[in-house]
Amino acid sequence: MKAIVMPDGVDPISLDPSIEMNNYLAVSNLTITGYDQDFDFTFDEFKSDLGALTLPGPMNFLMDSGSIKITPSDDVTSKLFINDFHLGKVLSEEVLGNISGSIQPIVEISNNGDVEFKLNRSNITNVGFNDYIISQIDIVEGSFKNNLLKAGIKINDENLIADVSCEVFIGNRQQINGQLNVQMANLDALNFTSDSSIVSTSINLAINETKKSQYEGDIVVSNIDYYRGTDSLFIPLSTVSILNSPGNEHYTLKSDIIDFEIKGVFDWANLFVDFTDDLAKVFPSIMVGGNHAKEKFKSSAYNDITFNLLTKDMENIFGFFAPELEIQNETGLSGKYNSKDEYLDIVFRSPYMSYGDFIVKDIFSLLLLISVFSMFVCFAPNDLGHPDNYIEANPMVTPAHIVPEWYFLPFY
Repeated sequence: MKAIVMPDGVDPISLDPSIEMNNYLAVSNLTITGYDQDFDFTFDEFKSDLGALTLPGPMNFLMDSGSIKITPSDDVTSKLFINDFHLGKVLSEEVLGNISGSIQPIVEISNNGDVEFKLNRSNITNVGFNDYIISQIDIVEGSFKNNLLKAGIKINDENLIADVSCEVFIGNRQQINGQLNVQMANLDALNFTSDSSIVSTSINLAINETKKSQYEGDIVVSNIDYYRGTDSLFIPLSTVSILNSPGNEHYTLKSDIIDFEIKGVFDWANLFVDFTDDLAKVFPSIMVGGNHAKEKFKSSAYNDITFNLLTKDMENIFGFFAPELEIQNETGLSGKYNSKDEYLDIVFRSPYMSYGDFIVKDIFSLLLLISVFSMFVCFAPNDLGHPDNYIEANPMVTPAHIVPEWYFLPFY
């Protein structure tokens, strides 16, 4: 397609990146019955590097004075079958694998370019996710009309039972509303853990564009039930508030176990690499950053953030994940980080912390003492020294305060 030379004044053919991945496209047994503006079509296989599609039952193409419509000719047989389509390659997501199933799309394109899309109830037999094959996925709703996208999915896999519903408006004032209910997720089978962990939760999302490129909203996580073998952990309601503008991002987490706030300018692609690289310069013995970090992307973006964390009732959390660690309530961690200036300032305060046999009490006073000591060492090392320490040594002259014992005096 790129080799085709267009006439003068005509823009060259532009291909979607997902199409450019294909070394070939092949259609077998394409059958068309009807006339140029109203016909049915089927094909045995439409194959490419990304996978294969089959359409055994007819779809109808209809073009009238107002629009173009593509609809199923038969509600039972007119299904588009997807065979091992490389979803991860198209979306550039390594965590996603191949997808297979059947869908029944309805497409309408008006003369002014407006697109309407609808999926009749469809079934996805399997989709790869994190090296696991999720099966029994039903698409109960799928439509796009007047800039509003609606989707509803139910999953009834043996290791994942969940349902997702969302509405996304992509007009002048974008809006995202969604709900995820996870009745059961086997984290071991999904390759997230290896300790017999099972989790269930409910998540509600509501984000609105209040002004041009300014977003605000909440993510509410309700009742996380975490099971590991015979042990169980219950995490109550948690709310993440979002307030983003082009030059600033602000996230606030409120819950019964921890409060956390972070804001500033974020370069999410390089945040972890920048932080660990700068941390390695302060603590060279820590095996992070530097040669141990991933190669940093070439970008002029940087991170300039401030953060503040305050613990609340963390006893059950530590008892479940780190039994030997105990941190008293009202323990705080705050600081600033700027990757451009390589500036990192962290303040940690806790009245009591213990790990195994190691106990630290009144950490704030200890850090204060260390800070005062560091000021003398780094900025005023001479203030507590003796002036005689700066007299240049002379190997031929004995210091005046050193005299021989009395029984050596006859020799002098």
